[in-house]
Amino acid sequence: MRVLVFQHHDEEGPGSFETALREDGGTLDTVFFERRTALPDFRRYDQLWIMGGVMDVWDVDEHPWLVDEKVAIRRWIAERPDRPVFGLCLGNQLIADALGGTCGPMKTAEIGMVDVALNDAARSDPLLSGLPSSFKTVQAHGVRVAQLPDGAVSLASSAGCRHQAARYGDKVWGWQAHVEAQPDTITRWAELPDFCEWQAAHQGEGALDAFIAEARSAMPEVLAVSAAMYRNLRGLGV
Repeated sequence: MRVLVFQHHDEEGPGSFETALREDGGTLDTVFFERRTALPDFRRYDQLWIMGGVMDVWDVDEHPWLVDEKVAIRRWIAERPDRPVFGLCLGNQLIADALGGTCGPMKTAEIGMVDVALNDAARSDPLLSGLPSSFKTVQAHGVRVAQLPDGAVSLASSAGCRHQAARYGDKVWGWQAHVEAQPDTITRWAELPDFCEWQAAHQGEGALDAFIAEARSAMPEVLAVSAAMYRNLRGLGV
């Protein structure tokens, strides 16, 4: 399987999904719109994965390349309707925004290990087959998808975020949670001053240590969900 990745930050790559892909003998090419990476021919790829980032979908004045990325997302969906798209965190929001949905700030940011529950629509969703009805997820976002585009189906929710996951059409999925997280993900984030300042502003000093400890404890569950989701993703449109 050959995957094209739209990435926005060096520390927010495909994580456990890339590890599983490479173990399967798959390949991955990465586009950084901010670095003016040229878009390759979409016909060379089986799937598109869109990663998280520190910017918001409406930050087009500061990050004008966001406009180009949304155009590219719509182009992939139009040109490759049988090939899956998988968006995480910002990637989920970019998909929703590109397709006519609405994103907005949350009253309270979700940062830490958060319980996510699948809904009735998820029971027949091909990406979520075999997943438990609820599970722990890594979260770090202050923006959510407020209104889904026409035709999209909500698949999961948390206490603070109604649309934790959604299917946009037949082959496009978005997850707000960092289901790609690995054992070192949070400790690597903890080395980023911007993340530490943002997290402390929302949760106070000391909360980051608790996040790291909770993530370490929940990581077997996080990785099990990631593995199941990757297996399903691998079987779609390849």
